[in-house]
Amino acid sequence: MNAMMSTSTIFIGGEPAILTLKEKQSIERELYLYHALYRTRGTEYFTAGERISINQERGYHLSVGGEEELRAYQISKDLELKLTVLKKVL
Repeated sequence: MNAMMSTSTIFIGGEPAILTLKEKQSIERELYLYHALYRTRGTEYFTAGERISINQERGYHLSVGGEEELRAYQISKDLELKLTVLKKVL
């Protein structure tokens, strides 16, 4: 399924669907986490366990808005701080 996103509308199969604020924030967070993992691949910035935690949160965000939404998952505060520092550097 191909999807393109504008400010608050997502097009799935050519049909527009309005996103809720939660869905929009979730998409933005998932893209942010993906970007952090992509930019640090091949480095030792994140440990293997931290990368797993980030991917688990990404999986949660990919399920938001689905029929069988997963329970909320959030990374630790220490890892969130590490991501914030990385955001300032990149």
